[in-house]
Amino acid sequence: MYPKYLSLLESLSKMNRVVVAFSGGIDSTLLLYAAIESLGPSHVTAATLSSSIVPTIAAENCKHVFNRHFASKISLQKVEIDPFRWEKFTDNSVKRCYFCKKNMYLCLLETFCTSKKGTRLLDGTNSDDLKADRPGYKALLELGVATPLVQAGLEKQEIRTLASNFGLVNSDKPSNSCLATRIPTGTKLDREILHSVDLAEKFLFDLGVDGCRVRPSGTLTILEIREQDFEKLSDKSLRNIITSKFDSLGLKIPALSFKERKE
Repeated sequence: MYPKYLSLLESLSKMNRVVVAFSGGIDSTLLLYAAIESLGPSHVTAATLSSSIVPTIAAENCKHVFNRHFASKISLQKVEIDPFRWEKFTDNSVKRCYFCKKNMYLCLLETFCTSKKGTRLLDGTNSDDLKADRPGYKALLELGVATPLVQAGLEKQEIRTLASNFGLVNSDKPSNSCLATRIPTGTKLDREILHSVDLAEKFLFDLGVDGCRVRPSGTLTILEIREQDFEKLSDKSLRNIITSKFDSLGLKIPALSFKERKE
């Protein structure tokens, strides 16, 4: 057994009851898998946040992954939130993620932990996440949210390897993030533009372009795609179809700008 995974199981075993913030991404999936293995299903709750900033693709994937691996053991608790009620979020400053994460996890804490003594809220942040600027991580620390993958020293590739060994269906899926990350910092967020971005990314996903990012930036829309999709989108007729669809969504662009998307 992988030593870091054993360390993860050991740290989880010291907790009485846990609530895993589950997004359907590979990190929270492995964390939920480990929590159930360590504590047993009766001591584990899976909670997912539903809102207009969650991409449709991510929401569908969350449901699929949960039903595939966990539905026979526990139920998925859905919590509805509306980030557009938070002015410090819609201002879209460099601290947007901090304000958003803090409000989201306060909601989870109040819903599942405040009245249940000894219940810990867990987040799937991994060790690699700490190598970049993560304002949201500061919020987790302030709220006392546990990050067992960090504690075990698990990095992204190690998590993918473990997930593959355990047969988890999303072991090789590209990561995702909230729709607000598509908008340049300082540009005020509104529902309409995020909805258009969501529809555009779902359109591309249905064309077989997985893991893309649609980033409106002034008069240009930057489309970030994985290297494996560059050849597909080199077809001029397909690009014209995409441009036409984007135009219908209000993403007014003279042309598409392609940029390789990194993990």
